[in-house]
Amino acid sequence: MIHFGELIFGHLKKLDGFVLDEITPLPITESEKDALQYVAGFVVHKFFKKVKNLPTFASPENQLIILILESMIDVSRENKLVDALSRGGLITISSDCELIFIKTEEIFRMETSKPLLRKIDIPGMTSSLINQPDIISLTNNIIAISGCDIDPESKSNLFEKMMQLYLRVRTYSWTSDFTSKNKSGKTKGLRKEIKRSMGDPT
Repeated sequence: MIHFGELIFGHLKKLDGFVLDEITPLPITESEKDALQYVAGFVVHKFFKKVKNLPTFASPENQLIILILESMIDVSRENKLVDALSRGGLITISSDCELIFIKTEEIFRMETSKPLLRKIDIPGMTSSLINQPDIISLTNNIIAISGCDIDPESKSNLFEKMMQLYLRVRTYSWTSDFTSKNKSGKTKGLRKEIKRSMGDPT
C-alpha cells in the first residue's frame, strides 16, 4: 500500500508541480483526478475482496453491501491510468463515487497544509466528512442506484471506512515524501504520531 500511494501521487507531483508543503492547498488538477480515480478504484476493489472473502458472504447484509459497491462502478467512464495500469481488477468508479473521494482529497490537503503539523487525524476527518450535506446526498444517490434498503448506521459505516482507507494510502505517500524532504530527528516523531492517529479502516 505504501508503494502504491507513492507510485501514483509521486508520478503526478512531477507532472503538475504538486507541492506538499504549501500553506494553501493547490486545487486538484485534471491529471490528479485520474490518479484519484485510480486510488478510489483500488479502495472499492479492496472492499469487494474483503466482503467476498468473509465467511458470512451470503448473509443478507453482505449481499446489500455488494450491490452498493457495484453501484459505485461505471465501466463506461474513461480513466487513462486504470486503462494503462490496471492490475488485480482495478476498476473505474462512478461520478458520484468520484465526488466523494474528491471531497476526501480536499480535506486531506487542508489537513496536511497546516503549519507545524504533528498528526493526521484520519478518524476525525472521516467523521466530519460523513456528516456533510453534500456527502450525505452523494451516498444517498449511490444507495438509490443500488436499489438497496440498508440501515443508516451500516451505510455510514461503509462509506466512512472506505474514506479512511483512501486517507491511509494518501497519508503513507505524504509522510514518505515529507520525511524525505525534511531529514531530521523530528520527522521520526511525526511519523510515529501519524501512525498512531490513523486508526484501522477495516
